[in-house]
Amino acid sequence: MIMLLKRIAATLLAGGYALSPIDLIPDFIPILGQADDVAVLLALIYYWYSLSRTDESRPSRPSDPAGPIIDIKPAE
Repeated sequence: MIMLLKRIAATLLAGGYALSPIDLIPDFIPILGQADDVAVLLALIYYWYSLSRTDESRPSRPSDPAGPIIDIKPAE
């Protein structure tokens, strides 16, 4: 339920920003004006994607990324 509320809130905020006439970069500036809207929408898509991944779908990490320790004594 909380994840659904997070998605709804993020979607409303990103959609409101994209549709709002008040932007970080005004829309009348060619290319850059629309680029900030696209960046916000891409961030929203990434956020949705990151919320949709469950622990089972994430690749497993080894418990010790360095690997096993091998103790070798030098030859005398």
